[in-house]
Amino acid sequence: YGVPNIQIKVDGVSSFTDLMVRPIQAEGYQVAGKAQVFGGQVFNFGSTTITSFDITCKLGNAEPVVTSVSGISLGSGKSYDFTLPEYTTSESGMLNLEVSVANINGADDAETTDNKALSNVFFYPEGVEKKILVEVFTGQACGNCPSGHTNLANAMKGIEDEFIEVAHHAGYYPDQFTMEESYSLTWLYGTAGTFAPAVMFNRTAIPSISTTSPVFASTDGASVKTAVQAFRQTQPYVGLKLYNEFNDSTRTGKVHIDVQTYVVPSDSMHTLNVWITQNGLIAMQSSGGSEYVHNHVFRGTLNKSAWGQQIRLNAGETKRYTFEYTVPET
Repeated sequence: YGVPNIQIKVDGVSSFTDLMVRPIQAEGYQVAGKAQVFGGQVFNFGSTTITSFDITCKLGNAEPVVTSVSGISLGSGKSYDFTLPEYTTSESGMLNLEVSVANINGADDAETTDNKALSNVFFYPEGVEKKILVEVFTGQACGNCPSGHTNLANAMKGIEDEFIEVAHHAGYYPDQFTMEESYSLTWLYGTAGTFAPAVMFNRTAIPSISTTSPVFASTDGASVKTAVQAFRQTQPYVGLKLYNEFNDSTRTGKVHIDVQTYVVPSDSMHTLNVWITQNGLIAMQSSGGSEYVHNHVFRGTLNKSAWGQQIRLNAGETKRYTFEYTVPET
C-alpha cells in the first residue's frame, strides 16, 4: 500500500540537460509598498551536472527580473534552493508570480515544458495591519501566572501592536474577574483538563508544541517565543474597522464594524467576535501582591454567544455589523 516510486534506467543514452522548476509556495503576508522576498527550488532531472543557470521572475505587471546563478555543482537527481531578490510593488490584490529558468550551463535545456512555475500571490493594500489574537487563561489564585504573563510580554516586546491580547480568568479557580463566557471557551483545552497560566494564538494548535489543543502552558518561555514567531508569518484574511459611539450619561453605546474580505480561508465557518476588555484593574494576585495590575481582562461579549456571530465571507466584499450595548454601573 502507498505510492510506488518507479525509476527506469536506460544504458547507452547520450547525456542530457533538464532543469525543472518546482511549484512556488508564495502564501503569506505580503503588503504593497513593502519589500518581499520569495524563494523556490529547482530539480536536476537530467544526467549532466548543472553549474549555472538564469532565473527570471515576473510579478504582476512589473518588468521581469533576471538573476544569474553560477559556481554551483548540482548533480543528477539533486535539488537546489534559491532566493529571489527583494520585490516591491505598488499593486495590490491577487498578482501572478511567474518563475522560469533558462541558459542552463550556458545552453538550451533538453525539455523546456518544466522550466516554468506559476503561482498566485495576494498583496494586501498599503496600511493594512495584521493582528494576532492571543488569549490568556489566568486566575488571581494562580501563583505561576505572573511568570507566564512575563514570558508572553518578553516574547512580544517591541511588536506588541501586532497582537490583540485578551485575558480570560478561567481554567483555574474563579475570581472576581471571571465571566461566564470564559468558562465556555475552556472547551478549547481539549480533554486533558484545564490549567493556568495558559495561552493560545488564533485558536490554532502548533504541531511542535501540541497536536491535540491550541492551549499550552505559558510557563514554557521557549514555546511562547516559538508561537509568536510562527503566527507572525501567517496570512490574514479580512480587514476590520471599528467605529464606537458611547453616551457617558446613559452608559449606552453602539459599535459599527466593517468587515472587508481580502482572501476567503478554507474553513467552513467564520465568526465575528465583539468583546469588551479592561486594563489597569488593581487587585490581588497570588505571587504578585495586593496591588497587581491586571490588563486585557475579558469583561464580556456583545454577541449573543460566547463563540461569536457566524458571518459569510466573500472576496472583495465589505459588510457592516452593528451592536448596541450598555455598560453596567458596577
